[in-house]
Amino acid sequence: FTRRIVNFMKGEGEPSWATSFKFFILGTWFNILFIFIPLSFISHNMNWDSGLVFLFSFMAIMPLANLLGEATDQLSVKLGETMSGLLNASFGNAVEIIVGVAALLDGLSIAL
Repeated sequence: FTRRIVNFMKGEGEPSWATSFKFFILGTWFNILFIFIPLSFISHNMNWDSGLVFLFSFMAIMPLANLLGEATDQLSVKLGETMSGLLNASFGNAVEIIVGVAALLDGLSIAL
């Protein structure tokens, strides 16, 4: 039964889940920055200098943004032009939204 479901979910000529996962993780040398994800958690929980926490978090968000962009590109192939435009418009600014919300929560403001 599960074999039939897997065969139904996987189309002809499409890569397997393992191949897709390998592409996302090892697809580019930019993903070496994934090492900063646990470093940002460790530095935050061990109350290290806030500048160091920010640096680790900023370095960690770059490969995650790349991964999010790659995922929306892959989804846009299946969803069509209209939905892909909506996905790219909404998820394309995720990094800016996260940094902005974090700055607001810390009480930072910009004097105009």
